[in-house]
Amino acid sequence: MSIISGMSGSQVAALTTAQIQALSTADFKAMSSAQINALTSEQVGAIETQDLVVLNASQIAAFNQTAFSDGLLTYQAEALSQTQVKALTTDQLSALGSDQITALGTDVSALSAAQLQSLSSAQLNALGTDQIAALKPAQVAALTTGQMSTLSTANVQALSATQVKALTTAQLNSLSSDQIAALDTADVAALTATQVKGLSTTNIQALSSDQAMALTAAQMAALSSDQIQAIETQDLVKLGTAQLGALTATQVKSLTSDQLNALGTDQIAGLKAAQIAALTTDQVSALSTANVQ
Repeated sequence: MSIISGMSGSQVAALTTAQIQALSTADFKAMSSAQINALTSEQVGAIETQDLVVLNASQIAAFNQTAFSDGLLTYQAEALSQTQVKALTTDQLSALGSDQITALGTDVSALSAAQLQSLSSAQLNALGTDQIAALKPAQVAALTTGQMSTLSTANVQALSATQVKALTTAQLNSLSSDQIAALDTADVAALTATQVKGLSTTNIQALSSDQAMALTAAQMAALSSDQIQAIETQDLVKLGTAQLGALTATQVKSLTSDQLNALGTDQIAGLKAAQIAALTTDQVSALSTANVQ
């Protein structure tokens, strides 16, 4: 029988750090939730990694959140297994410092939606790009709009096309112009037509020329008239014939005079007959001589 099995919580809390370190792995395995909960921050810091890693999910969840966060050392956090990370309560997680969050490594891929949502903006941005990249699409989709809006541009850029494709319209529209600009072109191209259609005009304007050039024909066809008008002229002139050719008559009619006259002669020449026919008399009269020719 373990020497600790008969101890009360107060007796466990009275053990010195040297006594904690002297406990065997078997002693730690035998500790009850009440005994684990009684451990102080100094005692938590004194637990050897080989003893910490044998604790089961119930024992991990039993740690007092303050004692756990104040006592857990970086190397101890690094030693936690995915199963143990998954066992952390939201109160325990929200109490962890940035260094401790970083030390969890790619085991953050085991966190539930509730656990992720318990992270503060500072904690979320403490995650390295490798940790962000390790999150499953469903985990990324679980982040709140408040969390998304405070992601660093480095962490936005670390998102994969698969993760970006999992974002909701609300999440995408919570991103700032700088965050939108940080998306890789492959991420932009991966957006569904529904996601693109849901983008705010501000975020359409935030797209860089490279990002605009990455839009697919299906994405272009999904844009509303307001979104079409939000495309900046320096981006519009970079669009290929396949992208412009995907525009519907309604979309073509929504183009402003500045947008039409920004188009190159090759872009105008590439428009389909039905698109040319859709131009209003005001649009035609506003065309430059070069584009008319």
